[in-house]
Amino acid sequence: MTSKANVAWTERGRAQYIGRPNISATISGADQWTTPSYFAAESEKRDAGTINVSIEGTFIALFTLQRSFDDGVTWYDVEKYDTPIEKCIRNLHIGVKWRLGVKTGDFGSGTAYVRLSQV
Repeated sequence: MTSKANVAWTERGRAQYIGRPNISATISGADQWTTPSYFAAESEKRDAGTINVSIEGTFIALFTLQRSFDDGVTWYDVEKYDTPIEKCIRNLHIGVKWRLGVKTGDFGSGTAYVRLSQV
């Protein structure tokens, strides 16, 4: 069975996803997210590379890194962060959308600058 995300990947062509390797946002409230985006490898190997996760600023909030296998219909939590962080996440799937932000009820105060980028 082919997932919707993989169909989207093959139908649209991988070149469409390589154009957004650096997605950023300023988060100052709940239910705010980076633009959901695909991160691709330079080849069509199963291992689609590494995604940099960056959160900086002065804030009281719980950030959630999420991914979707069905083109953004359903989101799954991958990791949560409550302090500034710089780290890499291994992306093992082609055709997966990623986003970073704050869920409803998880924001206290402050402003954060967040980024997802491709290694």
